[in-house]
Amino acid sequence: LNEYDRARAALNAAAAREPHDFVTYALLGDLATRRGQDRQALRDYRRALALNPRDEALAAAVAQARQRGRRG
Repeated sequence: LNEYDRARAALNAAAAREPHDFVTYALLGDLATRRGQDRQALRDYRRALALNPRDEALAAAVAQARQRGRRG
C-alpha cells in the first residue's frame, strides 16, 4: 500500500521485541525484495535462516537474493 517505511519500522519494532523470531526477519526480507533492495533482503533472509536453519524456503530465499544481488 505504498507504506514501505511504516511497514519496515513496524517490523523492526517487532524484531526488537522478539529478536529470536525468524518470521519477522523473513517478512523484512520479503518487504525489501518487493522494494528491489536486494542487499537488505539478503541480510534479512540470512538472519531469519540463522534463527531457523532447517527452513528450506528461507534457504531458497537467501539463494535467490544472493543471485539477484549479483545481477544488480
